[in-house]
Amino acid sequence: MGATGKTNPRKYLRAEERREQLLAAAAELVGKQGWGGLGMIPLAEAAGVSRQLVYEHFENLDVLHLEVTRFLFEEVFRAVSEALERHPEDLLAATRTGIGLMLELPRGARLALRDLAAGPTEPGSAVDRLRAHTKRQVTDLWVEPIHSQTGIDVREARALAWMMNVASWALFDLVDDGTLTREQAVDFYVRASLGAISALVAES
Repeated sequence: MGATGKTNPRKYLRAEERREQLLAAAAELVGKQGWGGLGMIPLAEAAGVSRQLVYEHFENLDVLHLEVTRFLFEEVFRAVSEALERHPEDLLAATRTGIGLMLELPRGARLALRDLAAGPTEPGSAVDRLRAHTKRQVTDLWVEPIHSQTGIDVREARALAWMMNVASWALFDLVDDGTLTREQAVDFYVRASLGAISALVAES
């Protein structure tokens, strides 16, 4: 307590800023402890806020899980977008940078994103809609560089982008169980991408 005997008040944040703070704290919890460590009370404690405030932003745990998954994907999407901007004429360099960035995510975050890319969903559910949105974003991001640098048609470029995205999350299991180091996983992914592209170019 200070000289007045009062505790320090919680810093005031606008609603959107508070929501972002809560999502960042929730993503950190998932990264450290997996989904089992994320709950309304643990999130309130981690963020230094009341449980009531958490409920003001996320009506239940299902909504919180969905929004954290969305938040995690947007972070990865921005990082990969920046990798493509840094290597506009070198698809494999962008791929290497992007996969390396994703491997830096905590294991819990990677599992969350893997479930979004390839886990079971109910047709028409919120998770299913989020997956469809994610798929559009990923394929829109990669389709032009793949198409322009390889000459394969847009349909196949889009299919390749999503196929390699889904494959990346499965590859991370091999890092987690010790089959591959991070460096080996990056090299393997880049070589696999090059092989898939070369095969498609040869047939086009």
